[in-house]
Amino acid sequence: MAGLLLVRDIQKLYNLNWLKPEHLYFPPPNNLEELSKNEIHLQKKLKKHNIQIQYKSKFLEPLIG
Repeated sequence: MAGLLLVRDIQKLYNLNWLKPEHLYFPPPNNLEELSKNEIHLQKKLKKHNIQIQYKSKFLEPLIG
């Protein structure tokens, strides 16, 4: 329902008549809750084992120095 309303608003604002609700994926709320629980569990696990994830972007590297 929210996806359909959002698509209609975007269609009107930007004249995007080709945009359809199925182009935007909105997971059900219970899936979002499950995903957030899994993410919290993963963060606690990483913190417990003192694991740090570093991400180095090759795109930004020349810009930063």
